[in-house]
Amino acid sequence: MKYTVSEENFGNPPVKLDGEFENDICRAALIISKFTGIDKSELQYFIEYFGLATVLKNPSIITGISKKQKKKVKELEYLLLSGGKQSGADDAI
Repeated sequence: MKYTVSEENFGNPPVKLDGEFENDICRAALIISKFTGIDKSELQYFIEYFGLATVLKNPSIITGISKKQKKKVKELEYLLLSGGKQSGADDAI
């Protein structure tokens, strides 16, 4: 069976089938937490509400994190989303 993948919408991330959505959020939050030092439960909340791409592209939405942590999130965005194309957005951090 073929499923289409829609673009992520701000505040309304796409839902996966077979109940994997929550497991994926937990797994993503754990990986990001280990790399950045940001609390896993806080990351889960922001990923669930805004979507992973939004969190990676705009880490400033995560309240109470340091500039160093924001930079690490932007490094993850670069690795995961940009396909090797530097956006220049991390210069503003």
